[in-house]
Amino acid sequence: MRPIIVFLSFTILFLSACNNNKTEKAASLNEPSASPGTDSSPVVTTSPLNGSWDLINITDLKIALSKLYPRQKPNLNFDLASGVLTGSTACNRFSAPVKIIDSSISIGELGMTKIACPGDGEQKFLEALKKTTTYALVDSVTLSLRKGDAEVMRFLRKQKVIL
Repeated sequence: MRPIIVFLSFTILFLSACNNNKTEKAASLNEPSASPGTDSSPVVTTSPLNGSWDLINITDLKIALSKLYPRQKPNLNFDLASGVLTGSTACNRFSAPVKIIDSSISIGELGMTKIACPGDGEQKFLEALKKTTTYALVDSVTLSLRKGDAEVMRFLRKQKVIL
């Protein structure tokens, strides 16, 4: 019964966080809007930021990541076509609107499940996520979330398992 309640709670939070108006969604895309007199639907291209990313470092931590997150690490999933960031704090699931303009990133209010979490790993992750103002792709599989030019967190692209 509990998994059903958690799933329903997350679904409601996710849907409420996704309730952006179309102008916000258009502004969140990297591509410019169509010119006047043409179809006003934004042109969506695949961004290298899209997809799932696993946390590999939080810069200001004074404890090993494996001790702070013994079971699983936090992760992010960018869907820039929808202007939505989803993920896990390693304990709770979250969803938020996200806007990307050049190398700037703006993460909106988080909708999140409310499972009690042991330790302070979730809090450390959320504090670092709130500091984020810019991003950089170090290479095709490494994402650096930053506050200005200073790295706050680093992620590794999650590889899809092909069976």
